[in-house]
Amino acid sequence: MLQADVPVYTPATLAEARQLLQEPGTRPVAGGTDAMVRFKDGVWRPTAWVNLLRLRGELAYIREDGDWLEVGALTTFSELLASRVVRERAPLLAKAVRTVGGPAIRNMGTIGGNIGTASPAGDSLPALYALDAEVLVNGVTTIGIAELMLGPGRLKLQAGDLITGVRFRAQAPDEVCTFEKLGLRAAHAISLASVAVRLAPGMARVALGAVAPTVIRVPDAEAALVAGHAAAAAAAAQEAARPISDVRASAEYRRAMAGNLLLRGLMRMLGPNLVSPIGGDPR
Repeated sequence: MLQADVPVYTPATLAEARQLLQEPGTRPVAGGTDAMVRFKDGVWRPTAWVNLLRLRGELAYIREDGDWLEVGALTTFSELLASRVVRERAPLLAKAVRTVGGPAIRNMGTIGGNIGTASPAGDSLPALYALDAEVLVNGVTTIGIAELMLGPGRLKLQAGDLITGVRFRAQAPDEVCTFEKLGLRAAHAISLASVAVRLAPGMARVALGAVAPTVIRVPDAEAALVAGHAAAAAAAAQEAARPISDVRASAEYRRAMAGNLLLRGLMRMLGPNLVSPIGGDPR
């Protein structure tokens, strides 16, 4: 099937888009940075594309609501990086978005598309997991991001449902955070493994990407970090990883890197003292 053989519909309203998406085989598309690759590779065979770009006025935004931030699904990665609000109140997301492709990809790719593709290697997803993000569906319903993700390319959505945004609490001023990514190249690389980490007194969040069918949180690693045990946290990350082997890396390598990336992130955030700021002796 050629791209020209697939009809493209461009709705003017969210209601029209949802109606079109009720038809079997239709797929939404915005920036197309993932969609066109999957179409070319034969992974996706839509009966029609629903082009969402006319909805940018409604679905491209960054809003503050007290302690919460809300980002519209059609907000591009470049817009996220340019946002002072995101850099100051959600620095973990900013760090993750900075690793997405190059400028051309960031100018086109959207956060809603990254969520909707449901790839465990999606760069924004570990950060959103660590932020305890909620995904907005149809502009009215929220669902926790971990609940939404069922597996590679699989979401807990019904026909006609559309991701319209994502919301999460702003990070506290006393937090430190990092996003670590391992790829085969320094840039424009699909993640072999990644980790998002947030630390504050009495609190830790650890989310791993590209080492399981979905991004995963690691409660044992979080508990170890709160207790001040870096090595135990890294071991827990390795234990939690359930990677596959493919042409880019073996499962054993990815599993080892899950722990190593966590340690690298701790060193980057905290230096030689490791986790002492959140309690306990570093071990």
